[in-house]
Amino acid sequence: IVSYYLDNAPEQITTRQEVLPITIDTLFRPTVVWQSPGQGANFSLLKYFPKQKTLITGQREGKIRVYRGQNLQLEDSLMLPSPASDIHITKEGHFQLLTMGNMDPNDAYNGALFEIDKINGRWEFLQRWSIELNRPVQFSTSDLNQDGEEDFIISEFGHYLGGLSWQEKTLSGKTKVNPLYNAPGARVAHVVD
Repeated sequence: IVSYYLDNAPEQITTRQEVLPITIDTLFRPTVVWQSPGQGANFSLLKYFPKQKTLITGQREGKIRVYRGQNLQLEDSLMLPSPASDIHITKEGHFQLLTMGNMDPNDAYNGALFEIDKINGRWEFLQRWSIELNRPVQFSTSDLNQDGEEDFIISEFGHYLGGLSWQEKTLSGKTKVNPLYNAPGARVAHVVD
């Protein structure tokens, strides 16, 4: 590799001398949708779903807010036992939520992946898919084993521990863990064929 670069690199590198002007795009303006009284916001989740015109925010203390519509009006909120780090909306409209346990670096296995929905005006837990996760920060879904059920690919950032695994749904309503990488630092996984 070193030989390739030594043989093919130019003798002189030209650099741009002029300073490029900074332009401000006036098509968009920031809007404060929520401000934490007296303290920093400490967001753990910010995800927008264009098809549903829905913005979901999550904070360190476990508060989730749901904004909907063209002007992103606050529609609902709920309190979770720990900060949410990722969320998906299923085709049925349920929320699949990933909670990290403790937001600060740690090796506790207190994160979880579960599914909830609002039924008769109350948020209800529909399914606890995976528990005892090590500070999970992101998940993807795909039918990895071709059984007609979407499986979960979970990134557990951890601290000194952590990992990346795919978890297949079982008939018991739980998941079977298939480790892919047993080390901390997994942040995001993309499923690509």
